[in-house]
Amino acid sequence: LFGLVAARDAIRAEDAAIVVEGYLDMILPFEAGIKNIVASLGTALTVDQVRLIKRFTNNIVMLYDADLAGEMATLRALELLIEEDVQVRVAGLPEKHDPDTFVREHGADGFRRMIQEAKPIFDYKLEHLLSKYDAAATTGKDRIVREILPTVKKFPNHTVRSEYIKRVAQTLQLNEQALWDDFKNVKDQAAD
Repeated sequence: LFGLVAARDAIRAEDAAIVVEGYLDMILPFEAGIKNIVASLGTALTVDQVRLIKRFTNNIVMLYDADLAGEMATLRALELLIEEDVQVRVAGLPEKHDPDTFVREHGADGFRRMIQEAKPIFDYKLEHLLSKYDAAATTGKDRIVREILPTVKKFPNHTVRSEYIKRVAQTLQLNEQALWDDFKNVKDQAAD
């Protein structure tokens, strides 16, 4: 994790780590005063990196680039972070920005506001799927359900699972019991 040595005290103090992709994504915000930031150096956050962060905090804010590669990497990382039982939120960069260009344009205060507005992991994934598929069409609902239920299954807390199933049912206007039946058929994905 690039920058961990410099960021670890701030990560402890703020009880949160902001994870970005590259060197400049970490360096420029850090120089602007965002001290609890580290870079995974690429788009593949690893189990070892997550466990390193967990030495200092259990709260992570993912801030990968707004391009397709960053979005896909964020979605892959979310699954890993759920499995590692980390509290995760996802901050959204405007199009054509990455963390270093955003902090140059909006300053440290703008950057902090963006981090404060980060969405919980489930909300981020559901919103992503709703933007990807037509939730009014049966086939769109089916695609959303097929992609969100394996994520819900990774949450170890049954109360959390129940709340998320209820929200999916309400959002897609589906029968909650039918979702539970589908949920029971979701296979545990040991190694993807």
